[in-house]
Amino acid sequence: MTARNSVVDGETGAWRTRLGLYAPGCLPGYHLPYYAAVDGEFASRGLHVELSDPRGGLDTVKALGDGDLDACITSVAHYLSALQEDRFLAARFALMIARRTHLAAFVVERNGGQRGSPTRLSELDGARLLGDKGSYFTREYLAALRVAGVAAPKIVDAPHGQDLKLLIRGDGDVVVEFLEMLPRFASMARRHDLEIRALPFFEVLPDVYGSGLLIADHFLERSPE
Repeated sequence: MTARNSVVDGETGAWRTRLGLYAPGCLPGYHLPYYAAVDGEFASRGLHVELSDPRGGLDTVKALGDGDLDACITSVAHYLSALQEDRFLAARFALMIARRTHLAAFVVERNGGQRGSPTRLSELDGARLLGDKGSYFTREYLAALRVAGVAAPKIVDAPHGQDLKLLIRGDGDVVVEFLEMLPRFASMARRHDLEIRALPFFEVLPDVYGSGLLIADHFLERSPE
C-alpha cells in the first residue's frame, strides 16, 4: 500500500512520520514520544514526527492500515482484532512497551477485613460490577473472573467516567479501569475518607495483552533502519 502524505520535510530534509498515539494519559511509556519530540531525539535520527491524538481501539490500527499513519502505539489485542477484519494488514510490532494487561479491578478497601475488601480476583464472588455490559472492560473482567474461578457478577449499569463516584457511594463493588488510574482514584477516594485497592488482571491472565509500537510495512520499506 502506498502511504498518503508520507513525504520529506521541506525545511529539515527529515522523513515526515505520522505517529498515532493511544491513551497517552493512562498507560506507561506512552508519554515518551512527547519527550523525544521536545528533546530532539527524533530529529537526531532524521525523523520529523507528527504526533496524532488517538482515535481509539481498532480505529487507530485501521488508520495505519489505510495509510493515514506510519506508526501507532497500540495493544496486541487491538492488532489481532484488526487482523481478523483484514488479514492483509501490512504492519508489525517493532518494540513492546508493556508485556501484560494494564487492566485492574478497583474496590473500596474496608476496615477490619469486612466483605468488600478482597485482596485478589478470586475473592470477588458476588461483587457487583459497575460498568457497561457491552464494553471492552466488562468483557475482559468477565474473562479474568472465569480464569480465577469466579462466577459472572451482577452488572450495575454505569457510564464510563461516573463509575468511580458510584463505587464510592456504594452503588456497586467493583470498577474496571487501567491500573495506572490508581493514584487518581485513590486521591478521589481520600476526599471521602476511603481507600481504593487495585486487583491487577495480570495476576491471572496470560501475557498476551502486551502493547507497543506498531509500524506500517511501507514505512519499514522506506526506511528499514
